[in-house]
Amino acid sequence: MDGQNSDAVAGRHRIDVSKRGLEIDGSRLTSLAIDELSRALGQPRIVAPDARVEAGAKAPKSLVIWDDAGVWAWSADLRSATELGVMIADDAAWANRITFDIAEKRPHGIAADGFTIDGGAPLAAVPESDLRKAYLFIDVELGEWDCTLMLTSEAAAFSRGMEVRDRLAAIDSGAIAADLRLQQTPFREASIMHRAAAETPAPQPTRSWGHTPAQGPVLHFDTPAFAYAVVQHLMYDRELLGPAFDVHAFAVDTPGVTAPLDNDGTVIPEVAEWFATLPVPASLAEQVEELYLDGGNDIYLQLAPQWDGEDEAFVIPTISPQELAQFPRLTTVEDMGGFLGDEARRQLAEAGVTVVD
Repeated sequence: MDGQNSDAVAGRHRIDVSKRGLEIDGSRLTSLAIDELSRALGQPRIVAPDARVEAGAKAPKSLVIWDDAGVWAWSADLRSATELGVMIADDAAWANRITFDIAEKRPHGIAADGFTIDGGAPLAAVPESDLRKAYLFIDVELGEWDCTLMLTSEAAAFSRGMEVRDRLAAIDSGAIAADLRLQQTPFREASIMHRAAAETPAPQPTRSWGHTPAQGPVLHFDTPAFAYAVVQHLMYDRELLGPAFDVHAFAVDTPGVTAPLDNDGTVIPEVAEWFATLPVPASLAEQVEELYLDGGNDIYLQLAPQWDGEDEAFVIPTISPQELAQFPRLTTVEDMGGFLGDEARRQLAEAGVTVVD
C-alpha cells in the first residue's frame, strides 16, 4: 500500500471489488479504513456534515472525497467509511436533476474503466435475473461485500418512461436486459459497503419525525400517491415543509416498525399512516408549480426503502377535481417514472396542466 504505480500518480487507479475484498492498484484492503484508502488514493478533500441533512437518528457523517480518483466515502469518525462510492461515468442529465451541490459533494474526476467487479466489467457481474428487472440501480452481493450499481440516466430511460404494465412485460421478455447490454456506459457510479465492518453504536431515539401542527387550513387529498408527489416537492425538493421525515429515525423510535434495511420492498404501513395524517398547510399550495414523478424520489424510499419498482404502489390512477383545485399555480407534471394513469392524465389535461414524459 505504500507505493504507487504510474496509474496512481496520474490520478487513475485500478479499483476492483469481489468476494476477496476491495483491491486498489493490486493491493487488497481488508476494510474501508480512511487511512488505508488515503495511502492508496492520496490526500482526500473533507466536506463537513450538513447539519440539516444529517440531523436525525444517524451519527452525522462527513464526506471524504478523492477528487482525481473519482472516489468518495461517508464517514462518521474520519477513521472508517460506512460506504465507498466510485464514479464510473459522467451523467449530465442526472447532475442537472439533483438538488445538492455536485461540485462540492462528488469527486471532480471519474474512475471510468478503472473500476471492475471480480476483475471484469460491472455488467458481467450482474445475474441475468437482475438485469431483466433493472430500474434505477442493481445490487450485487459479493460475500461480505455489497456493491450497488446506479444506472445512468440514458440507461434508465428505457424502462423509466414505461407504464407499470409495459415494464412488467419488458421484464418478462428480457427487453430491459437487452437494452442495458447495448449501452456504452450503463452505470453512473458504484456504492460499496462491507457488511463485516465494525458496528457503529445503535442510534438513539430522537422523535425528530413528529408532525408540526399547521397554522390555519390544511390541504385535503383523496389520492395518497398524489399527496406523496406534493409532499416530495414541498418537503424534499423545496424544503418548505418540515421537519423532513426520516424512516431510519422513525424505525428507531417506533416499536414494531420494520428496520429500513430489512424492508421487503413493500410500503411500511406505519410510514404510510404518518404521511396520511401529515398536516400540509394550505398556504404552501401556491408554491406548487411543477411536480416531478421519479422512482428515486426521496418519499418513495421513506415509504418502501427497498422498493424495486415492480409493483404499482405509487401509481396515481386518478386525481379528484377537488384535489387539483387546491393548486391553481400547478402547470407541469413531469412523469419520468410512468406513475400517471390514463384517467389522471386526462384530469390534469382538463385542468390545463401539461404532462411531460
